[in-house]
Amino acid sequence: MALLPLPLQDLLHTKFVRKIVKKGVNIQFLTLHVGLNTFASVKIQNIEDHKTHTKKFSLNKAACDAVNHTKQPDNKVVCVSITTMQVLESFAINNKVAPQI
Repeated sequence: MALLPLPLQDLLHTKFVRKIVKKGVNIQFLTLHVGLNTFASVKIQNIEDHKTHTKKFSLNKAACDAVNHTKQPDNKVVCVSITTMQVLESFAINNKVAPQI
């Protein structure tokens, strides 16, 4: 199973992604909202003084269920970005992924 943030959904049209889907890889999506300065360069000496906008994200129940179902021996959940992994970590409760209410 692969979990993709929505801006990367264009990857679905690549030859590679079509090939792995044919092999049975389940692809799920999450919604990610980032601030304007998310990708801005750090231009100050002390990194702790660098201000970034907050990230907001959502992961629907179907995607959570797919992740939990996949997390069995011999199966793998693959995140396509660091932020995707951070979302899964944020939604994890007792080694299960659950939608935030």
